[in-house]
Amino acid sequence: MHDLASDFDFILPGALIADQPARPRDSARLLHVPQAGPFQDLAVRDLP
Repeated sequence: MHDLASDFDFILPGALIADQPARPRDSARLLHVPQAGPFQDLAVRDLP
């Protein structure tokens, strides 16, 4: 499998890009994508 940079081209509206930190900061969201298993929608507070 060859990943090309063009495989990751998509339109991302500027309004969806955070320009301020989340408040409270540990409420920031992240998507965990393991090599096997389902994606996990987490918050920074869920990190070990």
